[in-house]
Amino acid sequence: MTARALDRRTVLAFGLPALAVAGGAALWPRLKPLPTEPIPGLPGFRRLAWTPKLTAVQTLALGLDTPAAPPPAPDPAAALPPDALTFFTSGGCPLCAPQWEGLPALGLPLHIRPLAFFGPTSERAARALIAAGEAAPHLHDRLVATAFRTEDPFIEAVATEALGAGAARAILARMDAPETTARLAENHTLAARLGLPGTPATLVRRTLAVGLTPAPVLARLARA
Repeated sequence: MTARALDRRTVLAFGLPALAVAGGAALWPRLKPLPTEPIPGLPGFRRLAWTPKLTAVQTLALGLDTPAAPPPAPDPAAALPPDALTFFTSGGCPLCAPQWEGLPALGLPLHIRPLAFFGPTSERAARALIAAGEAAPHLHDRLVATAFRTEDPFIEAVATEALGAGAARAILARMDAPETTARLAENHTLAARLGLPGTPATLVRRTLAVGLTPAPVLARLARA
């Protein structure tokens, strides 16, 4: 047998097992269970164990830029679909657009819950997304990434470009409607109940991930 053949057999004998071990080591973090913990006061809901927790100061801040709340929001178990993906977002959130990018590919019904975490312009962005209804995904990235430009003329320009002039006028007309105000207040109530310290926050079925969460982690939650 030639030296070249021996070398080839040596590589196959020792190299392939080494590659298998290395591949298994890389795959193991994707196979082992994701660490989660219950969300206090919400039976059936959990969050990834590394998710930041809401502080008392942040709890107070959740209501600073929100209109006076109408009747109390429904319980999260009733308001948040159990077999869907709920995305909490806010104008002025630099990570919300990057997080949103991969969510439609997860294969679950997708619901946007806009918040007003960053002042009046953030509230206008949230109201515009709520008023847009099912068309909100077409406006999301432009509005959340430009917190200091979400005055109404800018919203109208973005909506006109994405949806047409008629749809843009309808969105502006609905932004200050009572039902929009009620929805925004409900979103903030749900955010407080879930203990959100900020955005982006992604509720995949009944498991919450806060912050920019890797796509493979969200995909595992979606498949669970």
